[in-house]
Amino acid sequence: MIKSNIACYYHPTTVVFIDDNKSFLDNVLLELDANISALSFTEPAAAIEYLQGHMLAPFSEKYLRSLRNHKDSDEFDFNNVEHGYVDVDVFSIHKEIYDPNRFTKTIVVVVDYTMPEMNGLELCKILKDFPFKFILITGDATTEKAVEAFNEGLIHQFIQKSSSDFINKLQTIIGYLQEQQFKEFSNVIIKNLSAGLFLGLSDPLLVKFIKDFFKQNNIVEYYLLNESGCFLMANLNGDLSYLVIKNEGEMAEYANAAKDNYGKEKVIQELQSREKVLFICTEEEHLSVTVDNWEKYLYPATKIIGKNGTYYYSHAQKIEDNCAFTNEIISYKKFLIGK
Repeated sequence: MIKSNIACYYHPTTVVFIDDNKSFLDNVLLELDANISALSFTEPAAAIEYLQGHMLAPFSEKYLRSLRNHKDSDEFDFNNVEHGYVDVDVFSIHKEIYDPNRFTKTIVVVVDYTMPEMNGLELCKILKDFPFKFILITGDATTEKAVEAFNEGLIHQFIQKSSSDFINKLQTIIGYLQEQQFKEFSNVIIKNLSAGLFLGLSDPLLVKFIKDFFKQNNIVEYYLLNESGCFLMANLNGDLSYLVIKNEGEMAEYANAAKDNYGKEKVIQELQSREKVLFICTEEEHLSVTVDNWEKYLYPATKIIGKNGTYYYSHAQKIEDNCAFTNEIISYKKFLIGK
């Protein structure tokens, strides 16, 4: 199975902290980066009840048509899904950005080992079948038990409270584990996209470029728009833009189609020279927009040399027939202010 190096979509989530020591929790949340959404509990039972209602569920069943229509979806074998291009409803993934509750979902749970009601490992065992990533907070005396739990796969990381750079370590691990969970959920979708078409998301050099691009442009959430690897993106303020990516084969197909269908000479030249990249946002437009109208859908292209091929990208901030409705989107900044 092809494993994705980048998620099909990603957005910030709310980190849940569990510790019976309220003053410790208050101090941690005070020092935590202001752009990390966090919620704390001093009672494990209350935390468990909350978490069971706020987990980020695996999203494969939403976007694999064969699974969505399968009567016995609980017994569906993800690894044997074939004909990925037919199965993956990739054009619907970006609609997750309209979910006003997306930031309230939880992936990462930070739990103290030593608590009177139940210790941290007991809590992790209760929730082990749920899609959470656990960070165990330990004292010097409980580190050995944390190592054992990590080796058994019960927890995903642990940090000693006495660590001099505790907050920095914690924030780094939180970011890593959140990303890992989205990537794990994406594996079956990437695999099925790759089964039907060559997909640049399996090219490590292109993936590195995409991740660096997100970081440099302060992107906090992103959503795969099509099988080529184009993304709808939003920054902290909810400003939308698009990362358009096409491989060499697609560029050649567009240039040939423009020529064969008597497109405008300027369009043909810009596609043949790889000066422009064609980006049609919605599924409906892919079927309805003719070559005569391609000129409105061309964006400046920059070449990227990957490990498996050549790609062309454009950062489109204003596009023809925008597929996302800004007024229906709650930004992460607005969510943080309203908490």
